[in-house]
Amino acid sequence: MHSPERHADGIPVRRPHKAYLLLGLAVVTCPCHLPLLLAILAGTALAGALSQYLAVAFAAFTIIFALSLSYGLRAWRQADRREP
Repeated sequence: MHSPERHADGIPVRRPHKAYLLLGLAVVTCPCHLPLLLAILAGTALAGALSQYLAVAFAAFTIIFALSLSYGLRAWRQADRREP
């Protein structure tokens, strides 16, 4: 069984839901996952729009990925610094 991370004084670290959501968004919007996303959405209007504007989609996914990853990691690290 996995034991939770703890602060120096022994109190468990509680990660905010915001960090998990932002890091999950970073995984989904990673530009390297765009071909996989297109394959999953094949036959839908969203896949058609993404493939029509592939360069714009790639740029938008890259920006969303970078922002969500940086804010998610910042929220994750702030949980380590918080005083209990």
